[in-house]
Amino acid sequence: MSARSKSRATGEARLELIQSPLQPFGKLFIVLGVALVLIGLLLSFARSSRIGNLPGDLNWSGRGWQVSFPLATSILLSIVLTILLNLFLRRR
Repeated sequence: MSARSKSRATGEARLELIQSPLQPFGKLFIVLGVALVLIGLLLSFARSSRIGNLPGDLNWSGRGWQVSFPLATSILLSIVLTILLNLFLRRR
């Protein structure tokens, strides 16, 4: 007896999942949407915090011009993103 006829004979229902070729894109869009929402929230709260104005961020200004190089903010953001990505990607 084959496995299919055996399951029919015992009355077991067999559920076959059909995976769409577009399913990875759906997951990607969900992740990107959540990331955009989190970035938006972070940017809205960053204006009231010191992010972008940390000690170590370099600013020069003159008559009609301004140059900003957020060195400390870039390093902090890099460390935070490295930790978060390692936490999420190592679970796989």
